[in-house]
Amino acid sequence: MNIQRKLLLRRLLVLLSAVVASLTYGTAAANAHESQKYQLRGPVPDRVVVLTFDDAILSHYTYVGPLLKKYGFGATFYISEHPNPPFETNKDKYMAYEQIKSLYDMGFEVANHTKTHAHVNKIDKERFIRELEYIENRFSELGIPKPVTFAYPGYDTDPSALETLTEKGYIFARTGGDKPYNPAVDNPLLVPSYTTRESNEKQIFDALGQAKNGNIVVLTIHGVPDLAHPQVTTPPELFEKYIKFLHENNYTVIAMRDVAKYVDTSSRQDSSEIRRIVVAADGSGQFKTVQAAVDSVPQGNSKPVEIHIKPGIYKEVIVVPRDKRFVRFIGEDAQKTVLTYDLYAGILGDDGRPIGTFRTSSTTIVADDFYAENITFENSAGPVGQAVALTAIGDRAVFRNCRFLGSQDTLLAQTGRQYFEKCFIEGRCDFIFGGSTAFFESCHINCVLKGYITAAATPQHQQYGYVFSNCKITGGTPDAKTYLGRPWRDYANVIFLNTEMSEVVYPAGWDNWRQPNREKTARYAEYNSTGPGANPQVRVPWARQLSDAEAKEITLEKVLGGTDGWDPKTGKVRLPSKVIKTPNNNSTPTKTTYAPSDGTVYMFASCKNNGEDGLHLAYSSDGLKWRDLGDIFLKPETGEKKLMLAPSITQGPDGTFHLIWATGSGDKGFGYACSKDLIHWSRQKFVEIMAHQPQTTYVLAPELFYDDTQRQFLIIWASTILPNYYQAFQEPTNDNSRLWQTTTRDFETFTQAEIFFEPGYSVKDGLLIKDGSRYALIHKDDRSMMENLRVAFGVKSSGPWGQSCDLFTDGLSEGPSVLRIGSEWIIYYYMYEENRYGAIKTTDFRTFTDITVELSFPEDYHQGSAFAASIFILEGLKKTTS
Repeated sequence: MNIQRKLLLRRLLVLLSAVVASLTYGTAAANAHESQKYQLRGPVPDRVVVLTFDDAILSHYTYVGPLLKKYGFGATFYISEHPNPPFETNKDKYMAYEQIKSLYDMGFEVANHTKTHAHVNKIDKERFIRELEYIENRFSELGIPKPVTFAYPGYDTDPSALETLTEKGYIFARTGGDKPYNPAVDNPLLVPSYTTRESNEKQIFDALGQAKNGNIVVLTIHGVPDLAHPQVTTPPELFEKYIKFLHENNYTVIAMRDVAKYVDTSSRQDSSEIRRIVVAADGSGQFKTVQAAVDSVPQGNSKPVEIHIKPGIYKEVIVVPRDKRFVRFIGEDAQKTVLTYDLYAGILGDDGRPIGTFRTSSTTIVADDFYAENITFENSAGPVGQAVALTAIGDRAVFRNCRFLGSQDTLLAQTGRQYFEKCFIEGRCDFIFGGSTAFFESCHINCVLKGYITAAATPQHQQYGYVFSNCKITGGTPDAKTYLGRPWRDYANVIFLNTEMSEVVYPAGWDNWRQPNREKTARYAEYNSTGPGANPQVRVPWARQLSDAEAKEITLEKVLGGTDGWDPKTGKVRLPSKVIKTPNNNSTPTKTTYAPSDGTVYMFASCKNNGEDGLHLAYSSDGLKWRDLGDIFLKPETGEKKLMLAPSITQGPDGTFHLIWATGSGDKGFGYACSKDLIHWSRQKFVEIMAHQPQTTYVLAPELFYDDTQRQFLIIWASTILPNYYQAFQEPTNDNSRLWQTTTRDFETFTQAEIFFEPGYSVKDGLLIKDGSRYALIHKDDRSMMENLRVAFGVKSSGPWGQSCDLFTDGLSEGPSVLRIGSEWIIYYYMYEENRYGAIKTTDFRTFTDITVELSFPEDYHQGSAFAASIFILEGLKKTTS
């Protein structure tokens, strides 16, 4: 049977089963998917019950929540603004959103039941998405996380609804059916349940008796009582009878989301959608080398690719590049599947110089969403200095049952987030090092000689560095004494929780790397260390012993969850970034239409060529079609080379336009001028803002932001400080910048420059905007393997800045500028390899739509800034050029 016919047949079968489900919801809905098996995390214990409550009935808050809290039971409250009777006007029957938030604060799950209680088989996909997102947005306004479970109104299901729920990241969806839920065979998006009523007491008690042999009983309960819908009310005395029964008979009572403890919802993905590749050194697979298999993965990959690596020793340098996400390395036995190479820092490169630590890695993971299982990653150079086995700089990487073998600098967890579960990590000196956020769960750390386990380089404002939970530390020889860590950078963050430590650990525990000043900044802590190496009484005084309450707060979710809600156990991302690509040339794009408010026009300040001619201005009525005004409005006169690069214009509260620009490489400051009309400019001056850092190589792309809360201007730029002010990691030391800042109110006096943003990698082109109550920092990840834009968020204009989102531009992108037009942000960026501008729009900085196909800019416009101005300003500019 050819591939097309197989795919067609599979699609027909999926549609048929879903149609059956939509026509015969309940028992038939669940049975329609019994041929699909789902992976369990372990045996489902007997007496597990899920309590769910529908329609936001007032008694959920006044009666149900306090009673469940008393018994320590979990529950899910499905929220809908029911139209009959109207939700908005019947607050004696329905909860207010403040009360819904209170249920969430009490520890219960609040989840999605659509805005209007619309039956999914009676609405189209577009409306269904709107219904879901309405509840999601209301939750977001209240500080409630995006829901991951759903309840079908009226229990009606529909094929497209299952597809939409999957796309939206929902992991469980409850329907009806009056049967137990068998997580091994029932689709998690068609979870059956029993509905309680005043008249079906016997049925419910019988149902509770079926919570055994791998089955979970799910109850759907409306109001207790339900004044809005009396036909499905449950009297309080009957409800309390059920609760006492569950308590007295030792039932485990949980919320719907907690079913994920028993079933791996990621396994519901159709296995036919996973591309599988076999690598075998003996030639029996599709490829003989791992790198050849990686190379075969298409660029921009968006679906899982499983590379099954047969037992063998694969001596090769392996790189998984950033545009090949969702790659999985799967071995059969970590002891027998070895990826290895033997580079070390002292080897001479083509230039005759030692290659250095960061070019020694046997395997480098640049891509996000990487997974490895049953693999050994090794550097076999031996005790000859720095020699890295694996480098991880991609985000959301998982390593399960893997081995990492080396001597010095074995494992470089450099940036992003990584989860290591049941791994074996061996080395001598600084053999777990870098600046990422990494969680090591039930790992075995083995020290082969005297040295140090960790050398963390955690950025100052990054909350967590390395967390070791329930791990074990051993030594390879009797005299293999080790420190738990020493701070590679000032704010190194390492925590050991419930770790068994052999006598290999020095009593002092930690070392300051001969830099006493780092004792004031390093963030080292332990909790409940055991074994002969646990010596809390004699640890160095600048390391902490955590309290019970502090240790309880350090959970996998809090350490690795980030702003996107990543769950490394399931691989799911609750709030993923998504880029909707530009339609191809054969497509007709949906026209983006913008209309500026009365009296407003959009302007763009830019430079051309190498910046020697000066300020160019363009204008637009819609933010898409830009026209050059055909003149130079300010010639640069400051700086050593008298250039104007990356001009940034911001209008102050008094209407004055303030302009700053980079004056050229080697300068330690920026140019400044101001104007009321963009025609007549003040005298230019040079602000040598980095004079106190004589080793500054440049002040690049200064950006101006007016902070209306502090009533001051904030200026952000990129600078590199020599020698190697920050770790270079494969970047040249003379071009490894961070973002710096200064503030001013009058452009006469400036605060001393200080670091503004240090994400642990080279970064340039910082652009600050205010998005409601938060601040967004758009920036270029300038690592040679990235060179694209990200965004991070803070609650103040000065930060601190949280985790940056995924890259959201392609190619080689820099120089972001932005306009707020209506409800959307339009982000313009310069594609320097193609010498043209691109644009992307977003409302939430999670979903980005590429609108480059609709954009036109004047020829040769380079990095600049967009801003809004009065139409009278534009008319004045036009008069000067006519």
